[in-house]
Amino acid sequence: MRPRVLRSAAEAAAAAAAKRRALPVNPTTTTTTRSIAAMYASPSSSSSSKSIRFSGGEFVRSRKANSKRLPRYAAALTAARFSARGTTIEEDEEKEEQMKHLRIDQKGIVSDAGVYTTKEEKMFLKNAIQLKGGKNAFILGIETSCDDTACAIVTKSGHVVSEAIKSQVSIHENWGGVVPTLAKEAHQNAIDDVVEECLRKAGVTDIGKQVSAVAVTVGPGLSMCLRVGVRKAQKISGEYGIPIVPVHHMEAHCLVARVKEEEWNANSEEEEEEENGGVAKFPFVALLVSGGHNVLLKVEGVGRYTILGQTLDDAIGEAYDKTARLLGLPVGGGGGPALEKLAKEYEEIVLEPRREQCRKETEQEAHITDEVFEKIVRKKVKNPIRFTVPLRKRKTCDFSFAGLKTNVRLAIEKHLGAVVDESIPEQKVLPSENWDGIENRETRAAIAHAFQTAAVTHLEDRVSRALEWVESDGVSPTCLVVAGGVASNQKIRKKLLQIGANHSIDVVFPKPSWCTDNGVMVAWAGIERLNLALGVEKPVPRNSEAFAKDEKDRDVQVRLKPRWPLGEMDERAIGEVKSSKVSKMARPLGSSD
Repeated sequence: MRPRVLRSAAEAAAAAAAKRRALPVNPTTTTTTRSIAAMYASPSSSSSSKSIRFSGGEFVRSRKANSKRLPRYAAALTAARFSARGTTIEEDEEKEEQMKHLRIDQKGIVSDAGVYTTKEEKMFLKNAIQLKGGKNAFILGIETSCDDTACAIVTKSGHVVSEAIKSQVSIHENWGGVVPTLAKEAHQNAIDDVVEECLRKAGVTDIGKQVSAVAVTVGPGLSMCLRVGVRKAQKISGEYGIPIVPVHHMEAHCLVARVKEEEWNANSEEEEEEENGGVAKFPFVALLVSGGHNVLLKVEGVGRYTILGQTLDDAIGEAYDKTARLLGLPVGGGGGPALEKLAKEYEEIVLEPRREQCRKETEQEAHITDEVFEKIVRKKVKNPIRFTVPLRKRKTCDFSFAGLKTNVRLAIEKHLGAVVDESIPEQKVLPSENWDGIENRETRAAIAHAFQTAAVTHLEDRVSRALEWVESDGVSPTCLVVAGGVASNQKIRKKLLQIGANHSIDVVFPKPSWCTDNGVMVAWAGIERLNLALGVEKPVPRNSEAFAKDEKDRDVQVRLKPRWPLGEMDERAIGEVKSSKVSKMARPLGSSD
């Protein structure tokens, strides 16, 4: 007969008291497992005031015969406590607060029945919480959401051990964008080699003994590309019996700002820091800017995101790339860098000499503001090109870049006489061979500069308002995190640093290689979720179809989420999206079913 499952903490505590069965005491703790369960079951219990120390894995081993009696809420909170090894209950308030706000996934650290009753479930719980190697526990991260096949190994304390990446830029550059079928094929050809290279660099010879978990991006992204990475993660999970941590791609971009950039040393004797994370501390405001995403977030903890604003049409990275192609710029290294380079050239060659001239003419007029000064400078430029800043009249934090692309097209037709055929979305209007030529060079640079000025000003407006919203909510952000591929733009960095200074907060930019898609961000997001026991999947059974030898027949048991909002919308945000396929969109991360 199947044993009855205790579904509430109060019921579990009552049953334990009735049976009066003593539980084994771990010599490294100051109380028994019984008192811990009772403490969570009854907050008013006298044991709640005790200072309790945990010893990580030893505690798990001391309750072999009693795991099924630990109520669900107690199991979840205890799991969070174990992540902060050697800390007291009082010192672990941050994780407790997060556990109150976050839903425990039914496929995660707490099973559908609410407790772990079988030997397999107990072993999974132990592996998920008691990370191998302490502070040097290895977490493998796999990223295949778009056009980069990436992998990394990061330690539990946040040190990057190894990285490997295979880019597809050369495959897609002649097509004007990412071709999903080509991207999938490239991922399939590269995934094994990239993972093997990463493991080799880290000195991993036995995955089962050296790697504690595998984190993998499950969305949002191109479903056929996501599937490649998830299949690889499932194979590793099944072969070596380690858990899988499904990761949200944009959450990974957010949290990578908390990774330490210190050099990893396996022989270091330093104590592991209890507060994981590098520069960025909760709460903070995040701006994610890339070719596919443009979103402002209030980040209060792992899984606790509020969308303050997002793009209503196109992302800024896509607008940069489109404009660069219309101007005929060489985009082998990316349209954004090419356009930024041309805009900077216009700034230095055309505008700066005129600024110097205006400084001499207006040096006696100290009352002139910077805005007025720039207007005087532009008047000295022959046929200046300016674009309207999008959504200036809408007092929201949403973005729009489609209108800017239209302005670029009209400017090209007016000033350069080239007709843009909109039926060819990635048409190169001006030949790249003219890059070093004299003809139309200044005009093209003027268009590039006008586009960048309007786009960056649009970002400034939205970020400033987002910070004001968060502060009006009574939240004091510790910093502004700027992540995504566009975060490497120097003009954007300069302007956002000024905004940070105006609000007296730091602006955190992950290093450039972590701004674009990478394995480090996925591995670290997996560590953050493991530490809080959030959404951890059990190892894939060896006898399942997902473990089939034939790659084509292998099933994906971990759910893919190509359309997956990062959080709930702020009530002040518009929240419109250009696609109406709401039925295919996954629930926001952290929301309850």
